[in-house]
Amino acid sequence: MEEQLIKMDWHPRVGLSELAKVEKEKIGCPGIYVWGWFDEEEKFVPYYVGKANNIGQRLFEHIGKLKGGLYAIYSKEFAFSKGFHPLMDQDDELLYIPSGIENWINNFQKTNVQESLNWLLEKIKFSWCITKKENNTDLERYTYNLFNSKPYKVGASVRGKCREGMKVEFTGDEVLVNLCK
Repeated sequence: MEEQLIKMDWHPRVGLSELAKVEKEKIGCPGIYVWGWFDEEEKFVPYYVGKANNIGQRLFEHIGKLKGGLYAIYSKEFAFSKGFHPLMDQDDELLYIPSGIENWINNFQKTNVQESLNWLLEKIKFSWCITKKENNTDLERYTYNLFNSKPYKVGASVRGKCREGMKVEFTGDEVLVNLCK
């Protein structure tokens, strides 16, 4: 089978406030995205890799779910520490788990949960690359597998092997490109 080279040109990371200002042509397309933050050593920690038919819409869905209590919230000290990865079994560092309306009422509004959520919303960075929709599942898997081969544990909606004969080259955002070497 002949190798197929796919270039993934990563948009420079942007924070939440900059995300709303990105032109629709640069974000309202199918593609792959990653979000995370910088740890105490200024090293980017990828938290989640995903694919979308409309990247901008999907990123704002994530933000809405995060703000609405539909995602787990870790202590900001743990999330900011060297060696953080979200799929570790760190129950003592987990401040909030989305497990129903009663838990949301009793726990989501607690000061420590809200402080960590506000910290995350301030620190969170997003990057994406526009791709052909038919390649998205393979490229999401490729990116997820690449990050998980490093000392990270990244969340993603799809896991598994990529299509055979696929070769991917990362360009663009220097931090993401270096993470993938």
